[in-house]
Amino acid sequence: MVSSIWVGIAFLALAVLATSAFMWIMKLSQERGYSVLAVGGANYLTAAAVAVSLTSVHDLRAVPVGLWLVASASGVGFVLTYLLLIPALRHYGVAIPTAAVQVSMVVPVFLAPLLWHERLGPAQALGVAVSVLAIVLLVPPSGERVGSLSHWGWLLVPGIFALSGGTRAAQKTIAVLAPGPGQSALALIWFGAAAVFSTGLMARTGWPTRRGEWLAGLCLGVVNLGCMVCLLRALSEVPATIVFPAVSCLSLTLTTAGAFLFWKERPTRRVGLGMAIGLLAVLLVGAH
Repeated sequence: MVSSIWVGIAFLALAVLATSAFMWIMKLSQERGYSVLAVGGANYLTAAAVAVSLTSVHDLRAVPVGLWLVASASGVGFVLTYLLLIPALRHYGVAIPTAAVQVSMVVPVFLAPLLWHERLGPAQALGVAVSVLAIVLLVPPSGERVGSLSHWGWLLVPGIFALSGGTRAAQKTIAVLAPGPGQSALALIWFGAAAVFSTGLMARTGWPTRRGEWLAGLCLGVVNLGCMVCLLRALSEVPATIVFPAVSCLSLTLTTAGAFLFWKERPTRRVGLGMAIGLLAVLLVGAH
C-alpha cells in the first residue's frame, strides 16, 4: 500500500507541472495573437464546469458561510491576478511574473500568526523580509522593459505578488478548515465566482471569437483546476512548510527553463539575482 506521504508528493509534482503549464499557455496565447482576456474568461468557465461534475449538492450545502465568502473573494482575486499577468507577460516575459507568483508563498506564512495562531520562527521572519528585497529586484528599470508602460507600470509585479499571496492564504485556510470532500465544493465556489466575474468582463470587452481562443481557454481551465485540486490534496498529505516551498522553487525553475527553450528568454543579472533571492526567501520560510 502506498503511504500517504508518497501520494502527497505525487500530487505536489502534478501541481508543479500544472503551475508551469498555466504560464506557458498564457504566453503562447499572446504569441499567437489571441485575446488573452477572452482566453482567461473561457478558462474560468471551463474550470467551473469541470468542478460542477466533481461536486455533490450535499458537499456544497455543507460549506459554512465564512468559507463561501473566502472562496468567492479568492475567485475574484484569481481573475484580478490574471488581469495583471497579461501586461506583465507582454512587457517582462515569463520569468519575472512567475517569480512574483511563486515568491508570494511567503504571504500566508507572514499572516500565519494572525490567522492561524502559528508561531513565526526567526528563519521564517527573515525569509519574509528577504522576499521584499526579491520583489524590488524583480521590478526591472524602465530601460529593461519591453514596450511602453504607464508610470504605474512598476506596480505590476508587487500587485501580482500581493494578490497571489492572498489567494495562497485562502488555499491554506481551505486546506485547514475543509479537508477531504469539502475541498471540491470550495473549488466550485472559487472558480464559479471567477467565472461570473470574468463573464461580466467579457460582456464588456468581447467573447472568444476564434477556435484557438476557446481551445486555449479549455486547456487553461483544466490546468487551472487541476493545479488547485493537486495543491489542496498535497497540503492534506504533506506539511505546508514543505509543499509551498517545493512548489514555488520547482515551478519557478521549470517555468523559467521552458521560457528559455520555447522563447529564448534570458533574465538580466538584476532579475536573476531577484529570482535567486526569492528562492532563498522561499527556502527560509519553509524552514522549521
